[in-house]
Amino acid sequence: MAAGSLGGSLHALRSLWWYAGNRQLAMSWMPMYFLLPFGSGLLAAIVCLVLGAGFWEGGPSTDNVGEILAVAALVGLFSDEANQKLRQLAGTIFTPKEKGRDQAASPTKLTIAATLPPAPTANPAAPQMLTISAKGLAPPVALWVTDPANVQTVLSTTPTAGATDSFDAPVLLSASGSWTLKLTDVQGQATEDFRLIAS
Repeated sequence: MAAGSLGGSLHALRSLWWYAGNRQLAMSWMPMYFLLPFGSGLLAAIVCLVLGAGFWEGGPSTDNVGEILAVAALVGLFSDEANQKLRQLAGTIFTPKEKGRDQAASPTKLTIAATLPPAPTANPAAPQMLTISAKGLAPPVALWVTDPANVQTVLSTTPTAGATDSFDAPVLLSASGSWTLKLTDVQGQATEDFRLIAS
């Protein structure tokens, strides 16, 4: 568990400096960074128990403690991949659970069309037309815009002429920094958040 927590700490630090360096760090993710070392330690213990059931004969001993520590540290460092592998292993042993009626649908992938400038410039005087493509949405579609000060605005969109699964919306990028975009439709479907950096 200690080796797994060590790997999880490095995982958290690596993610933290990446998002902070790109100015995309969201405060809502801070609990994950604090809890990741503890979760990684527990996950490492489970993985070592599973591997010990058929890999290390006789259980832990002074002969294989180095192997156990190495595996535990790797599990902590790559906890997402380790968790996915455990899920695949459980799927071969147990019956997959049925989806509940109230289970949330997977978020639609939000992509920015090629017509959008790669580096939009903050212009408080005039709105910029953003063309956003997202599959599987049923009009009318609303655009949720969160500015760098965390103030949220809801805008209406219009389907892009001559294109499918694409919507246009005039957005006033009134300040430089990180903006968040999200689309929702009349059926309650929502896209993932998309971060847009206005220079």
